[in-house]
Amino acid sequence: MIGQNPYHNVSRYYELEDITPGIPKDVGVNERIFKVIDERSRPFRIRREKGYRSEFIARRFELKQLYNALEDLKNGNGGFVEVSGEAGVGKTRLINEFKNSIDLNKINWVEGYCFSYFVNYPFILFLNLLSEIFSIKEGDSKSTIRMKIEGVINGLVDEPQEIIPHIYSLYSIRSEDPGAIEPTLFKLNLFESVHKLLIAYSKDKPLIIAFEDLQWADRSSIDLIRYLISKNGHISSILFILSHRNEFSLLTVRQSLEKSVNYRDINLKNLSDEDSRVMLESMLQSERLPKELLKLVMTTGEGNPFYIEEIINSLIESRKLSKKGNEWIALPDISSSVLTKDIKELVISRLDHLNLSSKQILYEASVIGRVFNPSILTMITAIPEKVEDSLRHLEFLNLIESFGFGEDEDFIFKHAIIHDVTYSSIPLETRKTLHRKIGKYYEDLYSENLDLHLDLIAYHYSESDDYEKAIYFCMMAGEKSYGNASLYEAGKYYLKVVEYIKGYPQLGFLQDTLLVALHRIFDCLKMTDPAIVLEHLKLMLSIYEEREDEFNTLITKGLMISMYAGSNRWEEGKKLGEELISSLESGSVTWAIIIIATSMCMLSFGDLRKLFDYAVLSIDVAKEVNPLMLASAYLCAYTSSSWMGDVSAALKYTQLTLDLCKENKNLIDLEAFSHSYQGFIYLLQGQYDRVKESLKNSQRIEEELGGGYYYLSAFRYFVSGLMYNELGDWDNLEIEADELVN
Repeated sequence: MIGQNPYHNVSRYYELEDITPGIPKDVGVNERIFKVIDERSRPFRIRREKGYRSEFIARRFELKQLYNALEDLKNGNGGFVEVSGEAGVGKTRLINEFKNSIDLNKINWVEGYCFSYFVNYPFILFLNLLSEIFSIKEGDSKSTIRMKIEGVINGLVDEPQEIIPHIYSLYSIRSEDPGAIEPTLFKLNLFESVHKLLIAYSKDKPLIIAFEDLQWADRSSIDLIRYLISKNGHISSILFILSHRNEFSLLTVRQSLEKSVNYRDINLKNLSDEDSRVMLESMLQSERLPKELLKLVMTTGEGNPFYIEEIINSLIESRKLSKKGNEWIALPDISSSVLTKDIKELVISRLDHLNLSSKQILYEASVIGRVFNPSILTMITAIPEKVEDSLRHLEFLNLIESFGFGEDEDFIFKHAIIHDVTYSSIPLETRKTLHRKIGKYYEDLYSENLDLHLDLIAYHYSESDDYEKAIYFCMMAGEKSYGNASLYEAGKYYLKVVEYIKGYPQLGFLQDTLLVALHRIFDCLKMTDPAIVLEHLKLMLSIYEEREDEFNTLITKGLMISMYAGSNRWEEGKKLGEELISSLESGSVTWAIIIIATSMCMLSFGDLRKLFDYAVLSIDVAKEVNPLMLASAYLCAYTSSSWMGDVSAALKYTQLTLDLCKENKNLIDLEAFSHSYQGFIYLLQGQYDRVKESLKNSQRIEEELGGGYYYLSAFRYFVSGLMYNELGDWDNLEIEADELVN
């Protein structure tokens, strides 16, 4: 049996029963007593609150919406609740109040947090979620992780081998060659696997998934969330609670307009003056507060709960507000106190009042991350003997919060703003030194299972002064992301590698590594950042020219032409392309590659007949090379013929492309584009029903791909907008225009 004090910590690990009502009054027990019933299969997180904190104020309507969503979930109607609001308005508090008020023995609750420094960590949200489902712990070996994944999935689904390989990939466990499946198709299979797993897991007990601070989520996680939203009608036993700041848009314009009844929006506003007063009274546990204090807080706090709390803490710590008996006393000059309306400056003023050891420990903890473990802090600090006392003092001041207990006790900065302000207050060289120490700590700690923690180690080394380690781990993390079809995140890692090697001449011996990174940048970012890719291709070209490598020089120029087109620099692309075409043997493979690369530039200048003739000739060459090249040659043919007005030829080559794509699933993104272009050709004929059918096919494939293929969506919105313009449907035209701009 345990008392009330340790209840919150122990209840994370054990199911407890309140036996206080059964204890005779004459025993003299003056607190609640709990009996340990059983160990939980999965610990859940409960935070301990310290310092001055108000009761839950003025969010009853929003809380009611969450309860309504819960009732729908219990009745087999899962869905989504999107919680938005500015920083500090109380999004996390609302979700925690809801969580703490429901019976977690009847609901599976899994939560995940996004941090600004992990924006390039692909699928981090879902990795944390799945690790809870599989009971995977830090330090588990690959064989243990494999066993846990297989054990859970085998017990949930009838055909586990359709799911297991894709879940393995998230944990860097390879069951097949990652290069054997084209990234587009790989990502689709992964998304489908996660969807099937979550449905199966929630079959016996409803599941609530809470993701917070999505404005900092990695792109792969957002794409997967949007994919699950597109499957809204097939998640009857799951409720997603998704929070983010106002500036972030989770849904596309079309998704926003087509939301189902089980998609709820909660936009939190700042508190009214009356609610702010009630909050102050609750925080300070008094209904008699100095008028000068009320006026100051109302004027400066502007109803932001986090800001109000920081104002009170700052005034108390600077001794401008103090308690005498049961009464709060404000200094005479409090009404003239200059309190900035910048929350960050207010946090800095609080940090300035810390004693030296507490400030140093807080600074060092911020470099570890918003969530940190005391054991790591002890290893990197120069004052390990001060860690425990400093953490308790910082917790008392409500700057950090603890959760868990014993060896599993971790800490979290109370708010992201406190973490970010603390981190940015550290001198750059000190930060770099601390990041190097932390990177080395994690490198040693996870030496037996490095690839599972590459993103974490790469982050710390990339912020450190150890550039060789930064290059090594960024390359490794990039390859891992590339293998999981997280091309955007992989591209960002490779950009860092190039930046380091270019910026430090002493690393010039890594030129081969530089070339690998440059090739990967093209592979990863060609569809999303063509201008950036083009600049890096110029660097690649200079290296190959210096090496007098004629073949790779030619290929690089061909890649540059396609990026000139993607960057709307048509004239430069056309000029370079024509120079190469005239210098190459007509009908050769290299000649055909350059023709295809130059096609969009030639198209923009109206060289339609020349382009069509070139395309037809390159088709015969491409048939002997590979399906991708053949599909690209067909694309040249149907775009040029359609703009010449030869609709018959355009439909012929479009259909040939679609047939080829159906035979080669790795071309699924090109299949989506070709459906949209087929719709464009039908639009030229005024066959609006066929236009709609083609665009519907394209949209279906995009949804299957799980989102993130913006160039496909952009062209579909363009064709759709043209159609609505022809039909005079101005409402839908405006929607498509908004989507296209986005």
